[in-house]
Amino acid sequence: MKKNLFKVIWVLAACCSFTACDTDDEPAYEYQEYSNGAYVVNAGNTASLISGSLTHIDFTTFAATQKAFLKANGKNLGSTANDGIVYGNKVYVVVDGENTIEVLDKKSMIEIAQINTTKMLGDEEGAHPRHIIGSNGAVYFTTYGGYVAAVDTTKFALAGKWQVGSYPEGLAGINNFIYVANSDYGRGNGTLSVINLTSNEVVTKAVEGVENPQKIFFVNNELWVLDWGHYLSEAPWTQENSGLKKVVNGKVNQTVPATLADLAGSKFYIINSPYGTTTTTYSYYDAKANTSGTFDFAVEHPTAIAVDPIKGNIFISSHSDAGGYASYKVDGYLMVFDAKGKELHKLDVGVGSCAIFFDAGVNVIRR
Repeated sequence: MKKNLFKVIWVLAACCSFTACDTDDEPAYEYQEYSNGAYVVNAGNTASLISGSLTHIDFTTFAATQKAFLKANGKNLGSTANDGIVYGNKVYVVVDGENTIEVLDKKSMIEIAQINTTKMLGDEEGAHPRHIIGSNGAVYFTTYGGYVAAVDTTKFALAGKWQVGSYPEGLAGINNFIYVANSDYGRGNGTLSVINLTSNEVVTKAVEGVENPQKIFFVNNELWVLDWGHYLSEAPWTQENSGLKKVVNGKVNQTVPATLADLAGSKFYIINSPYGTTTTTYSYYDAKANTSGTFDFAVEHPTAIAVDPIKGNIFISSHSDAGGYASYKVDGYLMVFDAKGKELHKLDVGVGSCAIFFDAGVNVIRR
């Protein structure tokens, strides 16, 4: 998780400063940041029998390898790939429609293991895995069965499970707690759950002003939630009350308009494109400095946004345009911009791109 990454950098920097006091000794450790590549998870299209897929982007050449999982393993990912992470030397890809998490070798993309979430948790509890994070030698994922599960990264066995709220989506870890966004499947009664990993206690509560939470963020130990709000009950079914929402004392304290967002440091990178409207805006908001600005990105039908935690480049995926409308049957594309908004690359990705993640972090080297 990004927060753990920043903690590692701070601790290592502190160690270096202490050892530097003795000019006769060299630091016992050094660290080296790396950002080797990116991955785009493409959901596919179940109705059109288009399998989910994984696109890999090598930062050395900035070439995109389409259907990387298929090429390495001779089989498709399956229906509705939804999320992924790099954790250690492995890639984990969540495939909602297959009730699986594919575990891949990071270098070869060859399958190491396939975690079947319904076999692991039960037919109802493990149905439709959604999102995943990694921490402390385990990966944690949500399921639409209303659970968060932990799987160890050596034997891929169940290490723990916790019942949370209705239809959980994104999750985030801070200290020894996991926070979970329970969407209630967009029916308006979304909640947040907090899992205490020490005591295994779970607390689930509604938050005044939050209807359909999707993602969890922490900035300066402040809790922010990406909420998709609600949709009108008749055409054009416009999306309302969506936004990035800071939660203080069980209620929304501040709202920044948003439908998609990612966080780098204290700065949110934001797409606001409510369903049923024709307006899409791109912006940033620095939650620590309380400053904001806009970007002029030429992206037609955005589907996901992510920021490289090392280089700061902004990645935005999009459906291809089909006469003014998004196409859900042909390959989409990925735009890459630097932190100031300058266009760097445009690459083809798969159908229905929905998540972007990075092979980026810090190597710790003992002298």
